[in-house]
Amino acid sequence: MAPPQGQFMSWLVLRHRGGIMWGVAALALLTSSCGTDDVRLPVFPAQGKALYQGQPMVHALVVLHPLNEAEMPGVRPSGRVAADGSFVLSTYTENDGAPAGEYLVTIEWYPPRPEDEEADVGPDRLEGRYSNPKTSGLRCTIKEGTNEIPPFEL
Repeated sequence: MAPPQGQFMSWLVLRHRGGIMWGVAALALLTSSCGTDDVRLPVFPAQGKALYQGQPMVHALVVLHPLNEAEMPGVRPSGRVAADGSFVLSTYTENDGAPAGEYLVTIEWYPPRPEDEEADVGPDRLEGRYSNPKTSGLRCTIKEGTNEIPPFEL
C-alpha cells in the first residue's frame, strides 16, 4: 500500500529508520552475547610442584578452579607436571600464569602414551581422589606478582 502522494518522503524515511533500528538492535544483541569471551584478566607467573609419596607425578595435570566463579567465568589455569615434579600454570597462552584469586585445585595423573607425550591413556593413578574440586581438599592462592605455589604432596 503506497502512502498518500505528499507524504512519500516521510514514509520512506520512517521505513528506512525502522530498518536501521532493527539492524542496530540485532548488532547490539550479537555483540553483547559474545563479548565476554574476549575479556582477558591480568595473569601473574605461577609455578609449583606435585609429588606423590615424595616422587614427581610426571605428566599429571594440575587444574585451578576459581573459588568465586562469577569473578572468573570459564577461567581454568592448568599445567602439566615435568620430570622434576614442577609445573608452570597457563591460562590464555603457554606458561603465562594465572589471574589473582583463590582456587580449588584438582590433579589427575594418567600415564602418557609412549608415542604421544600429550595424550593420556589408562586409568587415573590417583583413582579420582583429587579430580573433583569440591572434594580434593587442595587449594592455592595466586597473588599479583610472581607466585611459588607450595608443593602438592599427596
